[in-house]
Amino acid sequence: MTDTVKLPDGENFVVRGLSLEDFTFLIRAHYDTLETLFDQYVGEAALEKVDQEAAGGDLGLGDMKGGVLAALAEAPALIGDVIARAADETDNPHVARYLPVGVQVEAIQKIVNLT
Repeated sequence: MTDTVKLPDGENFVVRGLSLEDFTFLIRAHYDTLETLFDQYVGEAALEKVDQEAAGGDLGLGDMKGGVLAALAEAPALIGDVIARAADETDNPHVARYLPVGVQVEAIQKIVNLT
């Protein structure tokens, strides 16, 4: 399965879900960053779950935006590499790193849904 991400100039590109090979590459290339983001997200998710349970709910997909925004702030190279791999642009990952931030957020959301 794939999905299309629109660029501001009217062009677009296609992304797919990440494979085990993609995850292996990303973990090896960005281990320290991923560890930091994981610890941060798990901690925040645990607190959010306590709040949600007190209100009768669970953590929802809407909370993904916080994780994506944290990754954009903390790990722009990781975000670019995720997008490049999902777009099968592994020879030119720098192209994805320089996409407008709104396009990157849209692409990551679609990649997460496809994965």
